[in-house]
Amino acid sequence: MTKEDVRKINNEYVRHKDRQSELKKKHRVRVWRRIGIYSIVPIILLVVIVITLIKQQEMLDNKQALQAEVGKELDTHKEKQKELKVQIQQLQDDDYIAKLLRKEYLLSEDGEIIFIMPKEEEENSK
Repeated sequence: MTKEDVRKINNEYVRHKDRQSELKKKHRVRVWRRIGIYSIVPIILLVVIVITLIKQQEMLDNKQALQAEVGKELDTHKEKQKELKVQIQQLQDDDYIAKLLRKEYLLSEDGEIIFIMPKEEEENSK
């Protein structure tokens, strides 16, 4: 039996069942559309949240690297400041200034004789 041999019954009951099956199909299509739409919104929100978190983590890493670098600079500057304070204290001492002038500029007091000794490098090269 082929489709040509089968005739469709055309009465009220069959038309009612056909209409119900069409309505059921349309309802299923609407339900799946709603599910698709309602699932797209959370997926988009999730993607936006993940992208935001990644950018914030990147920014945090950059800030931490910058903070570490600035911390090292701060330590260097604090050490330099300590050295400068010590140097200021030494330069306020008259004995230190006299010693520095004798050493660097070969200045001497009255009756003092200065002997210049060769440096180790010059002795080793001979």
